[in-house]
Amino acid sequence: METFFCGIVVVDAFLQSDLFGQIIVLLLIALSFVCLGMIVVRHSINKATEAEHRRLASLYRQYMHPCGILFERMVNGVCNVEIYKAVMKELLPKLEKHGVTKEQLRTWNGTTPMPVLTAQELEKIKVEAENELAKQVRCLENNLSAIGTISALAPSLGLFGTVWGVLLSFMSMADGSGAAIITNVAPGIGGALLTTVMGLIVSIPSTCVYNSLCTKLRIYTEQAEGFVDRLIADIYLIHSQKENTTNKAFVALAPQSVQYASVDNYEVGGRV
Repeated sequence: METFFCGIVVVDAFLQSDLFGQIIVLLLIALSFVCLGMIVVRHSINKATEAEHRRLASLYRQYMHPCGILFERMVNGVCNVEIYKAVMKELLPKLEKHGVTKEQLRTWNGTTPMPVLTAQELEKIKVEAENELAKQVRCLENNLSAIGTISALAPSLGLFGTVWGVLLSFMSMADGSGAAIITNVAPGIGGALLTTVMGLIVSIPSTCVYNSLCTKLRIYTEQAEGFVDRLIADIYLIHSQKENTTNKAFVALAPQSVQYASVDNYEVGGRV
């Protein structure tokens, strides 16, 4: 019953507003739907990111060589997965030149020597990982600025509509005075206050969601940075001249002409 009464009050206040106030109310309603849509999209992306990050971390621990999980099923578009694929695009051709097979990478137990990469090759892999990390962080920030803008803009729009409506109401009082005049302008003031109410209704939840999304973005960024550090450290440990001096006598167990499938061929749900 109270909800029905509040709905009647809102509708009545909307009808009592001037055209400018009604436009602001409709604009705030439109912004609320836009903000809700972006929040739903961001929530679905965050859910997929969390699940795939946990799965990728679990898979990574199962293989001695970083390339081992390349042939597992991975979901495209997830931050750490895209970073991993970018690194593999740089690393795999270099290992191919030494005749390393994908089966060796998958079953490597740490005892078989691996080829040594030059400092320039290792640095190029590191730079590629850092560039992809920056790119994925920018992707994670998509829609965040828009949500923050709406949450900050909504109360300002509402206040602007209220000030405008009150200004018109007081200007109408300049033509006379007394209780009758106040009775006439009171509905206009009530209608003007509706824009502030609508602005707060849009701003309060969107601000809370925006802060929550910023916290999650910080967590995902830290996870991605940690993944890059570990991935690059493992590659350096296995293929660096300084760390792996025994690899000088590396002898490939497979034929020298080894062809790898393109990393781009690994789509959602597994290999193509």
